[in-house]
Amino acid sequence: MTPVEVADTVGAGDAFSAGFLYAIFQGTEFQMQLQLPACLGLILHQNRGQ
Repeated sequence: MTPVEVADTVGAGDAFSAGFLYAIFQGTEFQMQLQLPACLGLILHQNRGQ
């Protein structure tokens, strides 16, 4: 994985949890249940909140 510049970490855990639950309820495979929330957390870290 490529390192990214972290702008803000507020809400990263919430984004991870939401993505994980979404993936579970969609019936995805276990690998996707971990990849989706990790990507959401990554996107959130790269953007500054208001």
